[in-house]
Amino acid sequence: MFKHTPTYIPFNPKSRTLSHSMMVYNKPSYDSVVQDWADSYLSDPNHLLICGSTGCGKSVTENTLLYYSFLRGDSKYIFIDIKKVELFQYKNIAPCRYYANDNLGVNEALTIALDIMDSRYARMMQEGIKTYKGENLFIVIDEVADLLQGENKKNFYSKLLKIAQLGRAAKVFLIVCTQNSKRDLLKDIKNNFGTVIGLHTLDATASRNLIGSSGCELLTIGRGLMLTNTIRNITINKVDDRLIRELLTTL
Repeated sequence: MFKHTPTYIPFNPKSRTLSHSMMVYNKPSYDSVVQDWADSYLSDPNHLLICGSTGCGKSVTENTLLYYSFLRGDSKYIFIDIKKVELFQYKNIAPCRYYANDNLGVNEALTIALDIMDSRYARMMQEGIKTYKGENLFIVIDEVADLLQGENKKNFYSKLLKIAQLGRAAKVFLIVCTQNSKRDLLKDIKNNFGTVIGLHTLDATASRNLIGSSGCELLTIGRGLMLTNTIRNITINKVDDRLIRELLTTL
């Protein structure tokens, strides 16, 4: 691992006004991770959307965020992996509550998440509190378009929407990746993502559909560039696959 001080470049596309104050920052290599950003996010998490075109680094971003989350040891996870290749390495770790890679499993996974959320709300009402005090539950979905364009899309959408609307107070959070740039893919769900990471897209239209602004089309693949609505001083540490594999053997 190594530390690197990035160059900060304020990003303000002229084409439209950003709904968030966003910044582009440069990572030293394709498989780098923003450790301070990850620590900040995990200290006060919310629903997270990671989006961009094929090969832009969504899996790298997703896996390195999970790496730092595992190090903290204060969360449980539900993994939804329809492609069966991105999240399978996590299915047997102790913090994994459920792993799904087909429609039947996805329905069960989302039902479990909703049951946990509802039980936490019941406990919150009993204790007279507005925020659940226990551990986080992250629902990690590798490609959400695979769920929302299949035969069970209405059922999956309604469950995801309920989690997006009510999950934060119960510490049930979505971490969602997508490369699909259709404007209406996430519809009302997208409004509930407190944190957005935009990686490279093919054009400005795709960028606007994914993050609400042009700009992602200007990011070069392989140089570790992204747009995010989180701005703070950050230190960048590199995490490779070996470190992730070593950590998994301890969980």
